[in-house]
Amino acid sequence: MRFAGELDEERVWAVEDCRHVSGRLERGLVASGDRVVRVAPALTESSRKAVRQAGKSDPIDATAIARAALREGVDALPVAFLDEQAHEIRAAVLAAVLASWRSACPTQDAPCCGRGRSPTGRSRG
Repeated sequence: MRFAGELDEERVWAVEDCRHVSGRLERGLVASGDRVVRVAPALTESSRKAVRQAGKSDPIDATAIARAALREGVDALPVAFLDEQAHEIRAAVLAAVLASWRSACPTQDAPCCGRGRSPTGRSRG
């Protein structure tokens, strides 16, 4: 990413909207002061299909994402942002759920009241 320092100050990064994959990159770029827009995978399908070869191709994917961002217009795409407040709210809610669970089931250390579920609702089996 060092090369980015040589780019124009008003740069915009277009990132495919796969937050489970791109979330860390988005957060790093936004934290460094860069603008990041999210490109839905559906917007890149036709570009990718036109040049797709067998296997994964990062250059093809990057080109398709850039073309989609330019075609749609960066101002029309969703903007990535740091959401510290949402993270704090999630942590507070989880703490409240755990506190409630512990008071309702003081002798249970694993699944709440033996129902096979964790405090988050996921199966523990």
